[in-house]
Amino acid sequence: ILEFLHATQRAIGIGELAKGLNAPRSTTYTLVRELVGAGLLEMAGDGNRVYFGKKLYLYGMAYMRGNDLLRRGRQEVDTLSRETGETSELCMLQSGRYTIVHSSPGTRPFRISSATGLQIPLPWTASGRLLLA
Repeated sequence: ILEFLHATQRAIGIGELAKGLNAPRSTTYTLVRELVGAGLLEMAGDGNRVYFGKKLYLYGMAYMRGNDLLRRGRQEVDTLSRETGETSELCMLQSGRYTIVHSSPGTRPFRISSATGLQIPLPWTASGRLLLA
């Protein structure tokens, strides 16, 4: 369920979720109800759609604070951006895609703009093609 929601990047109806997972509707409703009760999912919009809950954000923030590699990586990216004036990004590889986990804007007039947390296929960007080389 979490993977499917992450892939769709939007709140969806439970029926659509069940169909996308190729799972029985009743099972999907039961699992969603449990995840909502645990705070991992929240009902969205008119109450007929579901998306990530605040608790997942808090877990993610704790992960970011507690992961030494990410902490040091963010510091290096910020330093690189400050020293060069260019926008710099820290990316992680996962399942043939990369995810921008931190971005530090440059001071120059031309900047790139990427959403933190967005998964991007490797061939779509210059940095992705560099990782493939």
